[in-house]
Amino acid sequence: MTKSIRCSDVGVDCEWRAAAKTEGELMVMVENHAKAHGYFEMPDDLLLRVRSAIREDTANV
Repeated sequence: MTKSIRCSDVGVDCEWRAAAKTEGELMVMVENHAKAHGYFEMPDDLLLRVRSAIREDTANV
């Protein structure tokens, strides 16, 4: 299984999406992308929204 998320899943008007084998790998991608939205350090409430929006996919990365 893979983990995936779309930026729009947390309420941002953005087409970005990512998938990774682990949540840790996915969170690195999310944190790097968040910089494009001006978040050089993600607030706790945003981290919670991101973690709750991560979905498990059956497709391989």
